Order: sequence, then structure tokens, then C-alpha cells
Amino acid sequence: MTGAERNRALLDHLQHAGHLSSLWRPPLEALPRHRFIPAQVWRHGDRTPVDRETDPGDWWDLVYSDEPVITQRAPDGTPTSSNSKPSMVTAMLHHLDPQLGDAVLEIGTGTGWNAALLTHRAGPDRVTTLEVDPAVARSAEQALRQAGQTARVVCADGERGWPDAAPYQRIVLTCSVRAVPATLLAQSAPGAVIVAPIWGAGLARLTANGMGAAQGRFVAGADFMPSRTLGSAFARPTGPSWKSPTELDTRCVADVGCQVHVHMRMPGVHLSGEQRDGTYQAWLDDGAGSAAHADGTGAVWEWGERPLWEELEKAHADWEREGRPGPDRYWVTADSDGHRVRLAK
Repeated sequence: MTGAERNRALLDHLQHAGHLSSLWRPPLEALPRHRFIPAQVWRHGDRTPVDRETDPGDWWDLVYSDEPVITQRAPDGTPTSSNSKPSMVTAMLHHLDPQLGDAVLEIGTGTGWNAALLTHRAGPDRVTTLEVDPAVARSAEQALRQAGQTARVVCADGERGWPDAAPYQRIVLTCSVRAVPATLLAQSAPGAVIVAPIWGAGLARLTANGMGAAQGRFVAGADFMPSRTLGSAFARPTGPSWKSPTELDTRCVADVGCQVHVHMRMPGVHLSGEQRDGTYQAWLDDGAGSAAHADGTGAVWEWGERPLWEELEKAHADWEREGRPGPDRYWVTADSDGHRVRLAK
């Protein structure tokens, strides 16, 4: 299959699954994903590189799957940049809903694919995209130029925003943050839409009031890499661990409503889970040295002074008592003091 044929097959799949609207299909047809993916990449959770020159079949299969593509790793193997899975890209574009002529700010340029799609929709010179990594920024700028998309690529700390092109009608973050940074709220026009992955919770869609605050709801699950500022602030668990039993089914953490409720009850704690080695496993990390790992077989390992798994069990029981509300039942208010989450009754 050619790249165009693979792209059409992926878009057909996304559209059939309800992840792609007719509004966003033309940009995705005009700007196929492979034009923004480096020659050497990695699958999520796998350190073996996939190389376009030596293994073209695997490379094309990965690029046109509905999976994230790791595009850069640190010397220790930690992923530091990626291209998000297409269904998440289309979900964020749908919720952001940029209009022709909108001033758009993107935090986390990555490969430049998302900035290209935003430019196709908002128009030439209407998108500013910030990338903290100079090498990633240069690569994205080149890919955008080759694709004929005139987005402004700036190498800068995204959490500080870019006041030169403010105010913005649309702001999107492609990295997780503890809360929407106050600087971004200050650079938002009245009625601006902000789409942001909140660390440990999910994807929030907020509407700004133009006076440094915004309010909205969680709209989907999302587990993005943390922003560089957030990631560098985390203290990794150290010291001895202990093992304890649990009767809680770890698959509960796959429910976005449960994730948001845990975030509300345990602010600042990151919760994640995935199928691994035949079981659904869960991880908790408070960023201050305490962590927990449930392996899906009824055992939990914990580190640090804080009993995170016990807190999770209490938050889950509370979520059950509330009737297992979905993510759209939770309101998010963001301002210069951070953000607060409450359950709408």
C-alpha cells in the first residue's frame, strides 16, 4: 500500500469508530501523518527502534496505526517526545474547534503534525506553537515548511506562553500539567477555548473569561507525557517497599470517571494503568516520594510514607456511592491559584 492508501485506511477506521468528523477529514487527508514522523522511532513501551530504512514495513504499520509514536528518547531510554495517537489528536481538535482567523497557541510542538492541522483550519500565520527542546523545534519547523504550513515555531517554555501573539482564541496543550498555567489564562481572550491534559485526571475543555480564569469539564481520558517543568519537579520513590493485598479490581482505573474522581479526592497524585504481562496494572505517584503499583493479581507494592493505595480504595468507594459518575459530571475551575474540581450534583 502507498502512504496515501494507508492514510485513507486509517481515516476510514477513525471515522467508522466515531473518532473523526467530516470537518477534520480534509486536513488529515492533505497532511498525512508520515510526513511528520522521523525515520527512526519507537513503539510505546518498547525500546527496540523501528527504522524506516531497515524495516520499512514495520515503520509504515506503526505510523498508520492508531497508536502513539515515540520520536525521541533521553540517554536513559525515557521517552521525551512523541506523536500522539491519531484518535487522541482528532479528539483534541474536535474539542478545541478552531475557526478560520482564530489566534491559536499550541504548547508542545513535537513533530509539528498537530500545528500543521491547526494551521490548515485557522489559516496562515494564525498558529503559534511552543517547543522547549531546540532539536525538536528545528525538526518540526522543517517539517512544517516542507508541508507548506506557516505556523510560528518558537523554542520556549510553553508554561510561560507567548504574549507577543496574545490574546488567543484557542489554546491547546499536548503535554500534561498539574493545572492550566496562570500565564496561559492571562493570554486568553474572553470566550477562548482551552484544551489541556491534566496530570492524573484526563482531558479538560475550559472556556476562559478573559480575566485570568476559566471553567469547564473533563471530556475524555488522556495520559500525556508531563511538561518538562512538571517532570523535572517530581521526586522519584526511594527507600524500601512493602507488599500488601487488595481486593480492588485494578481495571476500575481504566474508567475515566473514576480517574477524575480520584484526582478530585487525591489532587496532585498521578494515576495510570495499562494492560501488561496478561493483567491490568495500575500505578500511583504523588511526586513527593510516595508511589504504589498494583500488578492486577491482588498484590500492591508501595513506597514512601503516604499510603496511596489505601487512599485510592477510599476514593473508589466514594465514586461507587456517587453512582459511578462519568467525566462530564465534574466541573473544573482554573485561575491563578491553580484549579479545583467538583462533582456536579
